[in-house]
Amino acid sequence: MEIHPTDHNVAFVAAIGQPFKPNAQRGVFRTRDGGKSWEKVLFLSDTTGFADIELLPSNPNILFAAAWRAERKPWTIISGGKENGIYKSVDGGDSWTKLTNGLPTDLVGKIDLAVSRADSRVLYALVEAPGKQGGLYRSDDQGESFRQVSDKPELLHRPFYFCNVEADPTDPDHVFVMALRLYESKDGGKTWGTIPTPHGDDHDLWIHPENPRILIEANDGGANVSLDGGKSWSSQFNQPTAELYQVEVDNQHPYWLYAGQQDNYSAIAVPSLPPHSHQLGGGAFLLDVGGCETGPAVPHPTNPDIVFSNCKGRFSVFNKTTGQDQRYDVGAANMYGHNPRDLRYRFQRVSPIHVSPHDPDVVYHCSQFVHRSTDGGKSWETISPDLTAFPPDRQVISGSPITRDITGEEFYSTIYSIRESKLQKGLIWVGANDGPVHLTRDGGQSWQNVTPGSLPPGGRVDCVEPSPHDPAKAYIAVLRYQLGDERPYIYRTDDFGKSWTLLTDGRNGIPADHPTRV
Repeated sequence: MEIHPTDHNVAFVAAIGQPFKPNAQRGVFRTRDGGKSWEKVLFLSDTTGFADIELLPSNPNILFAAAWRAERKPWTIISGGKENGIYKSVDGGDSWTKLTNGLPTDLVGKIDLAVSRADSRVLYALVEAPGKQGGLYRSDDQGESFRQVSDKPELLHRPFYFCNVEADPTDPDHVFVMALRLYESKDGGKTWGTIPTPHGDDHDLWIHPENPRILIEANDGGANVSLDGGKSWSSQFNQPTAELYQVEVDNQHPYWLYAGQQDNYSAIAVPSLPPHSHQLGGGAFLLDVGGCETGPAVPHPTNPDIVFSNCKGRFSVFNKTTGQDQRYDVGAANMYGHNPRDLRYRFQRVSPIHVSPHDPDVVYHCSQFVHRSTDGGKSWETISPDLTAFPPDRQVISGSPITRDITGEEFYSTIYSIRESKLQKGLIWVGANDGPVHLTRDGGQSWQNVTPGSLPPGGRVDCVEPSPHDPAKAYIAVLRYQLGDERPYIYRTDDFGKSWTLLTDGRNGIPADHPTRV
């Protein structure tokens, strides 16, 4: 978003639109009445939006906008298209021209822009493009022509996730790029160094307009301030910025809470009652409990010193007393960079762990199969066939048409949720991230597909929850927003999945256009 420097009622927004389906919400929008009304002043198509917009501080009628085809599916990320590029307006957004001189023009991905306040002729563009075409470009004539100043691949690490460039407002040759690390160039992008930050995965940077030594930097750990150009930074332990994947609780008193914490190396545990009268530093009440950022971390029901943890399908047992984390993986395959159809086991990033309510040493862990351990996770047996839909056309390496995203985030056709009934041993409900719901009533010897007939295919069965009162009753919550469907899907069965009742018809308090998870 950019606000006119002298008329606060005028502002521009670059909108990528709804990222999960073609839609008309994409484009550049302008308001002239402080946001009361908006007009779309630039629109390319229902699949291409805009990732950034910049205006020239010395002449706010000159604007630059970066077009981006961005779509996210449960099985892939699309970043790039032939409509992508940089568009310029010289009349306050009334008309636009695509800039091409010196830029990649065939297939272009995400672009971020930075206009120099120190020299209004200078414009930087960080461009995702195939091979050596990707990199940092510079214009010295307000976009009439560009030249590539760097093809350093680190500047475009996971561009759909990062890709941010900022220019020093007092020096046109001093430029920063945010990616996995914070990069700095003092010669207009020819050579690069790094600035250490308190946390990795750097996304944004604010530079004081008059004193560039004052910086505010944002990353996956929070925000931090530097008063000396990045030599030192303020703490991040004063911000409630943790993103937790799911929460588990143990049975001790006072109880502890367990969760996977986004981008913080290990799953964590925190006590419900502080063990000290005052906090002893930023991490005094946090305890690493194995696995990694994804979790889950599930405590042993009768021994709270034992925690079963997951890291993207890699299973471990953590001992809080000794601090040891022992790995007992179901399979040894590395999921990174593979087509999921070629893997023996398709473990997703947040592969579920569930401890049997009938035997604390029985642990379930899921790929496309249900795996069971009867010795606390030390050895495993597979007790199900493939319980996913496994559509062949959606078994692809994520990331197209330019950059692959080989982190396993978009592995499709894996089991996403599992629960065993507290009332009946061996009665297990399972939901997959591509739609099917299955049930076994004999501990895995046989399985039934009990997917609701009215449920559209392909959604993520985010939760299966057996009733604690009636073994025949269970609830499921299904998410389909990544398929462009924002309707809520919560179902109940009273007869072991033979029939289902949709509980979210839009008439009972839950809006009909709001996806739900429980």
